[in-house]
Amino acid sequence: MRLFIVVAGLLTFLGFSATVVKNEPAAARAGAHEIQVFFSADTFDAEGYVESIWENRVLPYVKDRAVGILELRDEMRKNGRAAGEKYGYRAVAEHNPYNFAVKGRIKVVAANVKSRNGRIEADAYPYDGVPDAIVQIGPIFKGTSLRDLLDFVSFDDFKNQVEFAKLANQLNLRVRDSVIAPLGLAGDGGVGREFHLAGAVTEEPGETRFTVVPVVLDPIPER
Repeated sequence: MRLFIVVAGLLTFLGFSATVVKNEPAAARAGAHEIQVFFSADTFDAEGYVESIWENRVLPYVKDRAVGILELRDEMRKNGRAAGEKYGYRAVAEHNPYNFAVKGRIKVVAANVKSRNGRIEADAYPYDGVPDAIVQIGPIFKGTSLRDLLDFVSFDDFKNQVEFAKLANQLNLRVRDSVIAPLGLAGDGGVGREFHLAGAVTEEPGETRFTVVPVVLDPIPER
């Protein structure tokens, strides 16, 4: 406690506005005299942490790494391991599945909006009427694909598994609130509409269609 007071006082003296708590290595916002920290001995502010990284780290990261849905599908069918090494990311352990960023122009050919884990079936351009991917639209999102895709997020930065799970959940909530909610898909799921998609998927051996957690789902205006 004394150390906390001393460090906080020193930062205040130096002109920083800060709350100094435990083990946040990279939460400072560039160009501002402010250090934002989201960990403490007792709590982890998952919402604040995701807010701090969403626009300037998560979105650029996914967009920059994204490979076309059909391209990745074809590569995975040829040699899943080689495709994983070329396009994917996974934690060090060999048994962990690869995670990928994907992108594409899609058309919604079917939807399930009655389930709490709402989904749309997406046909990737050039369209043939056959769905190539499942896009989760919530309000509940299954899995941890988005968290596990981010190579700048490590379990070692967190106190325990509970904090790491909170991060995955909060990332999914951010998708629900800022990506999906503005689209008004609750009625028909957007069947017949086209979108530009970018998002995260996790390798699923034997699965023929990707299940995507979208970070971009931008409507394409009808002609």
